[in-house]
Amino acid sequence: FLREGSAVNDFLKPERIIIGTNSEYAKTTLKALYKPLCRKSDKIIFMSSESAELTKYSANAFLATKISFINEIAEIAEIIGADMHEIRQGIGTDSRIGKDFLYAGLGYGEIGRASCRERV
Repeated sequence: FLREGSAVNDFLKPERIIIGTNSEYAKTTLKALYKPLCRKSDKIIFMSSESAELTKYSANAFLATKISFINEIAEIAEIIGADMHEIRQGIGTDSRIGKDFLYAGLGYGEIGRASCRERV
């Protein structure tokens, strides 16, 4: 998935590549196309077009939920006088949660925008 503001870097160094197709020809062709970019073949995940689309929406919804959650925590922190930097550090060091998307505000790339929805 490409993020606004870092699309070139995301394309050149993808965390994963999700391809929605049921065509064996497309799978073979796309594997060859992406081979120079992905030295590890496990980064390329093939699935149906429907699953790929729902994967994209699910990832965006999950990140939006994480941003909404941290915004609520930031409001509580402000009310009780807690330090969001300390809270972010404490939450972010939990490997199940991670350090990304723990800053209160509108969120990275404004996830709900049309540009994200149109790029499936």
